[in-house]
Amino acid sequence: MALLVISGCSQPTPRSSMLLGGDVMLARAGEAMFSNAVPSVSPWGELRDVMREMPVDAFAINLESPLGVLGSEVETDHLSMNLCAPESQAGLLLQGGVTLATNANNHAADCEGSDPDNTVSVLNAAGIGIPSEAYVPLFVQINGQKVAIISANDTVGELDLDTLLRVVASVRDECGLVVVSMHWGNDYQAGPSQHQQSIAQQLVDAGADILWGHHPHVLQRVEWLPAASGEREGLVIYSLGNLLSDQWMLTDALQTALIKVEFYNHQITSIVVIPMKMQRETKSLVLVQNAEGVGWVSDRLRLSELIRDEIPVTIFQADREN
Repeated sequence: MALLVISGCSQPTPRSSMLLGGDVMLARAGEAMFSNAVPSVSPWGELRDVMREMPVDAFAINLESPLGVLGSEVETDHLSMNLCAPESQAGLLLQGGVTLATNANNHAADCEGSDPDNTVSVLNAAGIGIPSEAYVPLFVQINGQKVAIISANDTVGELDLDTLLRVVASVRDECGLVVVSMHWGNDYQAGPSQHQQSIAQQLVDAGADILWGHHPHVLQRVEWLPAASGEREGLVIYSLGNLLSDQWMLTDALQTALIKVEFYNHQITSIVVIPMKMQRETKSLVLVQNAEGVGWVSDRLRLSELIRDEIPVTIFQADREN
């Protein structure tokens, strides 16, 4: 799953694929949640089997845990909400096949004992692409196509929407796909707010092909949003929930999904949804295959409303014979 970070965009070639996941938490208050030393008990669990059966060109996650040193100034009352992780946890991301990450979120500064840019440096050294900061595009080449990934945080401080819209519009004509990673919304809410929907419409109008949302820690719907021009649609994923986490107290926060998109020259050509859940007993991801579980994910994401004659939308089914 090779990924090349480049300085600009050029003409697209054959269609490419990207796997999008939700929030990844690696530690609390500097204490790692998962071991990265024993692959047999990896928290990635059955997702690794899925990726062997259905290879992708790139795998992107929202990293809730910055990498570095916790620091001594963190107030005791805030330790349970601090997600700072040791730098060694970058190895866990590699173990899961992660090639891209974003960290424009409300936990980006949790490692108070390290430089704010430390996470970017550590991930770049590991070969994982990540935007250097919010509103600054990361240009990557994915199977011959040039993709712009732009991240923004709407949970802390005020979102600079004007800058975000201007950046999206400025890169559209240069790239084969524009992805906006949005940390937004309200914790544990099953649907997007009016505020999210308003931002989504403006970003699609500006030229975003995919809005990839996270922060609520639970799944929210996916929809096609027509641009004001009437000439195109953007795929809006309001929230993919948690991917790796220790939020055992809420069933919805353990249920997740990943979305694989195939694309070519701003056109999404297919969508595959992978329903999974975080299993508390093994602290690892398991594939959801039973009808009730698949139906719940399908209803929460509103997959029936995504169907287009020219764009297949499928739910991953494992080949249990192999």
